[in-house]
Amino acid sequence: MKKKNGLEATAYHEAGHAVACFFLQRLFRFVTIKTGGDFLGRVVGRPSDYRRRLKMAEKGFVCTNDAIISAAGPEAERKYKGRRNHRGASGDYRMILDIARGVGEDGCGGMENSPMAKAVADASFKEARILLDFRWPFVERVARELLGRETLYHEEFISLMMEQAAGEGR
Repeated sequence: MKKKNGLEATAYHEAGHAVACFFLQRLFRFVTIKTGGDFLGRVVGRPSDYRRRLKMAEKGFVCTNDAIISAAGPEAERKYKGRRNHRGASGDYRMILDIARGVGEDGCGGMENSPMAKAVADASFKEARILLDFRWPFVERVARELLGRETLYHEEFISLMMEQAAGEGR
């Protein structure tokens, strides 16, 4: 079992991914803070498959929402803890850079380690920060639920988001 502070940071991290998925209209099956394999928590079913991104880049589509969703986890954890967790979010950072490298100046890939790839990655973190600052009460609510239940299935997550939205509308 992770230490409480580490578990809370993981809950905020995964809540950041899930809330970004919701507001960027990406479906997922569930979000969890249960550890397994090489992860401390995860959102399962978010569209982050490497082959899919490559196919999209080859067709000229820019996968910026995927990069923003990937950046939202580390950004939520940073906002919660007051500092970045480069080690625990290394998979997210790799994914963002893979997406950024696949975009290319013409939208079709080939940037490798270019300044454009860094600009796309930086913009993803900036957009994630803006989204999370505006929707922070949603992240807090999801993180609290994850700490209590460990896993939220999509239907439970949607109900929670609707409850939060209704509470903010009062």
